[in-house]
Amino acid sequence: MSIRLREVPIGLRRRAAQHIESLRESELGRKAEGLVLGEIAWPMYRPDLEAVAYYELALVRAGGQPATVVTTRAWPAGRAPELIFSRPRPPESMSVGFVIVSTGPHDAPIPHWSLERPAPSAQLEEASGGTRPARILKLDALSYVAEDSAGALAAHLGPLPLLPEALPHDLTRMRGQISSAIARPAGPVDDDSKIAGVEHRVELRAPADAVVWAKTEEWKEYHARYADAFGPALDAHRRKVAATWEHERALDEFGEGIHPGEPFTVALLDPGAAIELSGPGAPLVDVRVVEGVARSAIELRAKAPPRLGEVDFQIHITHASGEGENLRFFIVGRDSPSNSKTPSAAPEAPR
Repeated sequence: MSIRLREVPIGLRRRAAQHIESLRESELGRKAEGLVLGEIAWPMYRPDLEAVAYYELALVRAGGQPATVVTTRAWPAGRAPELIFSRPRPPESMSVGFVIVSTGPHDAPIPHWSLERPAPSAQLEEASGGTRPARILKLDALSYVAEDSAGALAAHLGPLPLLPEALPHDLTRMRGQISSAIARPAGPVDDDSKIAGVEHRVELRAPADAVVWAKTEEWKEYHARYADAFGPALDAHRRKVAATWEHERALDEFGEGIHPGEPFTVALLDPGAAIELSGPGAPLVDVRVVEGVARSAIELRAKAPPRLGEVDFQIHITHASGEGENLRFFIVGRDSPSNSKTPSAAPEAPR
């Protein structure tokens, strides 16, 4: 069943919101204009995992031009934050996009997103005749299944991936047994720049019965066999995305590096937020509220440190919901080496 957005772990919400902010700075940004995270989220499962494997965060279009309020508010301990940011969140409505975030290293941190298609949960509900799913499972990159309250298949998006039989966990053992096509020039070529106009001979290799596909007609049987059938491929995918998760862990531990003079946008997760900067680099950072339709973000712009090297600072965010975040950053010049970071304790929230 669906849950409130606030029930999604805050780190996953940040990852999704920051992803949308990064898109706004690209050519796709025009499609992201006016889109915000909706109030409803969906936990998603995978047949080989017991816990929630993903969260679907719907994107909805905010109505009208919200007002920006910049003011101050008393801090609980008598200190005043630098900014208060306030925008209304739109009521629940039909999604016009979505971001799916992974809960762990079994898949890429953000394996699927769109700025112009309804969320898979909405598509599944429509495919099942308007019945809301009891449970949603993600089978691969573009395949989703909705179950009813009895665990039966109610609807699906995309074809169900065929179940391979006897696939080895070490997929390198399949080398030479996978179909291939090799094109070679029919004769000698003196000038590589003219190779496109030369006749080629194509050699096709397609070994018979390299992979045997299981035949299943019942969803519950398919569900039961999924983990064993796709285990080798899922293990290979986990290894493939491991480097991305190492990068995510490094950002959590050391912070995000920003260059002097270059803007860096930080998404805000709530309609209201109190923000305070601390650390040796804080006096070097200017903060402004980002203007725009439904934007909930601040922009950081740092001055150059007085000497070569990295200067740390933290942003402490207290959301209107009472949740808090401590985000780590460091200012680094273009000419400064950035491989000297060492593990350190997480920053403390303001007292």
